Amino acid sequence: RQAFRNLWHTMKDIAKNRAVLLFLIAYFFYIDGVNTVINMATTYGATLGLDTTGMILALVVTQVVAFPCAILFGRLCKKVGSINMIITAICVYFVICVLGFFMGFSTEENLLTNSQALIIFWILAVLVGTCQGRHHGACAVFHHQGPYRPQQPVPAVPYPAVCCGRRGACHKQGPV
Repeated sequence: RQAFRNLWHTMKDIAKNRAVLLFLIAYFFYIDGVNTVINMATTYGATLGLDTTGMILALVVTQVVAFPCAILFGRLCKKVGSINMIITAICVYFVICVLGFFMGFSTEENLLTNSQALIIFWILAVLVGTCQGRHHGACAVFHHQGPYRPQQPVPAVPYPAVCCGRRGACHKQGPV
């Protein structure tokens, strides 16, 4: 019962605070795009003939690249602000989508050989690694800042839990 009261109170707070509402709508579409890129990578890899070992290797490459990039991204967030870094991540994901489309279209039209498409696939894996994880941190920092903080905390629920719950609700959606 208390959980439903907290949920109702949080929903009312979101409706009152336009900045939070707009942030959650934007985050919903942003994270949906990120998840689509990640899920489509599997489809592209399978189409290019990567076996299970190749797919796991692509995942490992992405994670190895993601670790130092997340640290760098955190430092850059302090210097230039989280909103600027979120915009940077969106731009990188846009480049990933354009390259992915080019790779898929060119492969279907036989403009690229399979080995050329595989090179682009590995470049995309590295590019995804540069953004993987860092956008979550920047969005969390951005959500906790200034006008996004509710005027009064939800009773019996710590504020970070409310923020993570809001973003988590957007994050659970599947790719388009």
